[in-house]
Parts: sequence; structure tokens; C-alpha cells
Amino acid sequence: MPLMAFYITIVYVVSKAFRAGFVPAIERIWIEEAKDPIDILMLCDTIHLYRLKKMLKEEEQLYYLLIDILRTPQVLKAITGNSIRNDEEEEDANEVARLKIQK
Repeated sequence: MPLMAFYITIVYVVSKAFRAGFVPAIERIWIEEAKDPIDILMLCDTIHLYRLKKMLKEEEQLYYLLIDILRTPQVLKAITGNSIRNDEEEEDANEVARLKIQK
């Protein structure tokens, strides 16, 4: 019985390590895959700074603002930008890339 528990533990640990290595963390995907998350990250930094400065009322207000933003996909998309590129944007990006290569 102890040998079987050992093998089950090994399989469990290996499967967790495999999953962590190959499956993206769902809780981080919204910030890592956003087109321009700088504004959201600045809001998080500001909340942290208010906490360090003991400005708890302002920290709480910004925290609830962040929660409201994260609960509303339309607002989050408006702040971070659209990840879907249309043909015109792609042509502009190709033009910029060609100009950089020519210089």
C-alpha cells in the first residue's frame, strides 16, 4: 500500500508540473493577451502605492474601480484596445516594417 501511495504521489506531481508548463494560467491570460494593458497596470500600481502611503480611502475607491473595470468586458476592451486587427491596420503595420527595413 505505501508503494502505491508513492507512485500516485509521483504521478500527481508530474502531471501538475506538466500542466503548469504547457497550459496557460487562466488568471493571467487577460493581462498577458491584452493589446495594451499599461493603463490597467498603472491603476494596479497606484492602488499599491496608496496602500503603502496609508491612503486607505483612495486605495479602496481605486480598488472598486478596478473591480468594476474587470467585471465589464466592454470597458476593459475600451481601455486595453481591440486585439483583432483589421486589414487597414495590418497594411499600416507592414508599411512601418518596410520603412524600418529601408532605413
